[in-house]
Amino acid sequence: MKQTPTPSKRKRRPDWLRIQRAYVEGCLDGDRHTFPSLAELSERFGVPLRTIEEHSRLEDWPGQRAAFLRRIAAESQAEIARCLAEELSESCVTLAVRAFRRFSDIADAAYQLLKDSTDLKPRDLKVICETIKTAVEQQRLALGLTTDHKSYEISVEDWRSELIRALKEGRLTPEELEAALGREEAQEILAQAQRLSMS
Repeated sequence: MKQTPTPSKRKRRPDWLRIQRAYVEGCLDGDRHTFPSLAELSERFGVPLRTIEEHSRLEDWPGQRAAFLRRIAAESQAEIARCLAEELSESCVTLAVRAFRRFSDIADAAYQLLKDSTDLKPRDLKVICETIKTAVEQQRLALGLTTDHKSYEISVEDWRSELIRALKEGRLTPEELEAALGREEAQEILAQAQRLSMS
């Protein structure tokens, strides 16, 4: 007679909703909001990386994360605007520090998503690039700085470098770049890629 496995011997099915949510919305780690990679989720939940990658691809987790990052960036901007409309106080300073950290987390997660994703759709690429740019601008504004500072340009150059790398590796076509960023900005990046390949 065949014996039915006891509940402790049965293999538990992955909680895909929980895994997806951890990827898309990230996790609180102390006072920081972190966004785990697919490899980190594989390790944390004990699910093979290829299986998680397949679910991510089929359900467009990178696109969902990009949309989530955009939404929390907008919510953070609104929170800062409300505070600045009130009288400046110690709570506003605390809010500015929290906002800086939040936008730092958003920029880091968007940059990591841009770096790690191999099959981003043009609309997702555009959202990620805009999110990085907005997050860096908001970091500077939270500190009371202008957005035309040299370090801001360095951050923009970082994501441009990632786009150029994606072009060279064939993960991104010039047409997809243009669809995502518009003709003028795409031409600037393509020209920069061409200059780098000549040197």
